[in-house]
Amino acid sequence: MSEKIIIGYFGDGVWAHNAFRKIVNDAKFKIAFVVLRYDSSDEVLATLAKEQNIPILKEKNINNPEFLDRLKNYNCDIFVSMSFDQIFKSEIINIPPLKTINCHAGKLPFYRGRNILNWALINDEKDFGITVHYMDTGIDTGDIILQKTYPISDNDNYASLLETAHIECASVLYEAFVRFIAELLNAQNKKGAGFIAQSVKKAMK
Repeated sequence: MSEKIIIGYFGDGVWAHNAFRKIVNDAKFKIAFVVLRYDSSDEVLATLAKEQNIPILKEKNINNPEFLDRLKNYNCDIFVSMSFDQIFKSEIINIPPLKTINCHAGKLPFYRGRNILNWALINDEKDFGITVHYMDTGIDTGDIILQKTYPISDNDNYASLLETAHIECASVLYEAFVRFIAELLNAQNKKGAGFIAQSVKKAMK
């Protein structure tokens, strides 16, 4: 494992733009590639990647064996999903030694799936959550790495919550990365990638 955390980045939309900017501005991280949604018109994320000379990928089925072989060539430490729209199956989740994580604009484990901000308003919640979690073969069911909550006032609506989520999803994801940098540096010379993955997962719970 290199001195930097090598990231495979799957993303779309404003939250993906904000998180991308935070990650590339930190010398401890390197984004090896960006996978856009297959039908994406997200020119902003594509432009951000091009400015950093980061390869841009698109794939109708990210679980396609040929595409998986292509991803393996990047030797990433971890994959990140930020508003990506395909299901990650077991093989792709487990390609990098630190596995695959997702940032979800909802307070897990209760608020899984889509349209979470709407449901928080419908249910008259007093706050909503943003969760970074490990991915597994379920939908938003993996172990929680980091979760933060944000108040909902009587003046809030979907648009105002979405604006907060666009900013804070990036911040929570970045904080999750920063929290395990020290653990990686301590572990990388001990017992190899498997030890590192176990150490990081333990440290972040």
